[in-house]
Amino acid sequence: MSGWTDAHRRQSTNYGSYSPGALGGESCCFSLSGGAPSSQTSLAVAGMLLAIPFTLWSPILAHKVWWSNGATASGNVDVGVYADPDGTPTLLFNGGSTAQSGTTAIQSVTLGSDYLLLPDSYYLAISVSSATATFECGSSGSASLSKMGIAKQTASAGPPCPATLTLITSANDSTWIPNFGFSERATV
Repeated sequence: MSGWTDAHRRQSTNYGSYSPGALGGESCCFSLSGGAPSSQTSLAVAGMLLAIPFTLWSPILAHKVWWSNGATASGNVDVGVYADPDGTPTLLFNGGSTAQSGTTAIQSVTLGSDYLLLPDSYYLAISVSSATATFECGSSGSASLSKMGIAKQTASAGPPCPATLTLITSANDSTWIPNFGFSERATV
C-alpha cells in the first residue's frame, strides 16, 4: 500500500476535538444527522481553558485555528496546541485572543506563521473569557471529562492561551466538549 499514509493525510485537512485520535471524538455521543456535534453549551466559568489530549500519526502543517460558535457570541476565544514532553504542557501555537463573532457558525483565525506538527501526543486547548459564550458541542454521556483525561485550567484573565498549562480537575466538571481545532487549509 505504497503512499497510503500520505494520501490519507491529505484528506484530513481539519483536525479537531472530534477527530480520530482526539479523546473528545472517542468519548462523545453524536447526532444521527451526519455525526456533527449535537448541542450547544458554554464552558460555564469565565476564564476557563479546556485541554483535550490527542495523537497525530502523520505530520500536519497547521495554518488556522477554528471553533464552532453556538447561539450566543460573547467575550474572547483562543485555540492553541500544547506539547507535553516533560509533564508541563508548553504552548506551540495559538490564534490569539479573538472576539467571538457570529452565531451558529464556524469562526477561524489564521496563524501568524504555519506550524508543522510531527507525529506525537499533544493537547488541543480552547480558552474562553466569558461564562455565557456558547459553542456547538457533543456530550460524553454520563462520563465526566476529568475521568477521560480531559483537563481544565482556570485563568483569571481568560484568553490568550498561557505559555504553559497547570492542568486541574475542576469542581465544574461537565460532560460537554466544544467543537474546535486547527486546519491545514485556508478555508475551514
